Amino acid sequence: MKPFSARDTLLGTLVTDPTPEAGDAYAPLHFDWLFVDGEHGAFTPENVGAYVRRAAHHTMCLVRIAVLTDAWLAAAFDGGAAGVIVPLVNDAELAARAVAAVAGRGAVVVQAETVDAVRNIDAIAATPGVAAVLVGPNDLSASLGIPGAFAREEFQRAVLEIAAGCDRADVPKGIFGASADAVRPWRERGFTLIVAGVDRAIGAGGSAGAAALRRALEK
Repeated sequence: MKPFSARDTLLGTLVTDPTPEAGDAYAPLHFDWLFVDGEHGAFTPENVGAYVRRAAHHTMCLVRIAVLTDAWLAAAFDGGAAGVIVPLVNDAELAARAVAAVAGRGAVVVQAETVDAVRNIDAIAATPGVAAVLVGPNDLSASLGIPGAFAREEFQRAVLEIAAGCDRADVPKGIFGASADAVRPWRERGFTLIVAGVDRAIGAGGSAGAAALRRALEK
């Protein structure tokens, strides 16, 4: 399933708070999607469904699952998620296993966030059923031995290699950034699945902070 194409830019933000009411703040902001973080956030198979069930009424939700298990997949899709994000996909074998496990219930977005993923990006991106490839900059920079050094040539080159592999496979490419400014250069390079900011960083700004982020992403 491909709920998006390589030509459609989708602007989203990352959420970690599993309180179903917390998602209501995003309803009037018209984000294209929410990155529901089950890997590093407080989401679990027991609570993610309730959040997604409520949020999906107003915004498309993609759930990053902590592990590729039936429990996580069932919770995400029973709640109404449009797809799942599978972290640390380092080769085509894992990408294919993810597609098989999802079994057509929604989109499969794989994360490229290690040097192994960069090395294998052509095979990963070309795996049938992969809807998009999402760069995880924090883990990728750590894998390169330069944690957080996103301006370094080694990091930039690795992201561009991922982008080139996605382009060869005609698969959408995406990336996370801590702010609108962090992702803007990658949007200009053709990244279309964009996720910027984290709810806990927006913090005290609440819905006003989220609205400011949304406006900044449109610039």
